[in-house]
Amino acid sequence: MNWSPPPPGLCKVNVDATTFNDIRSTGIGIVIRDSMREVVAALCKKLEAPLGPLEAKSKAFEAGILFALSCGFTDVVLEGDL
Repeated sequence: MNWSPPPPGLCKVNVDATTFNDIRSTGIGIVIRDSMREVVAALCKKLEAPLGPLEAKSKAFEAGILFALSCGFTDVVLEGDL
C-alpha cells in the first residue's frame, strides 16, 4: 500500500497501534502530514492497558482525532490499516 497525500487544504492523520502482551500495554503512533507531504505533527503514546488488536486500533483513531484537534486541524483525512 502506497501513501498518498491528502487533497490541497487538508491534512492526513495516519495512525497505528501495537499491543505488548508481556507488559500488558498498548502503543499508539500518529503522524499528521499536509498536502505537500510535510510532517506537521507527530505523537507516540503508551497506554497502560492490555487491549486487543481491534480495541488498540480504535484507540489509535480516537487519539488521532483528538491530537489533530489539539493541533488546530479540523479538516482532515484519517488513515490506518486494519
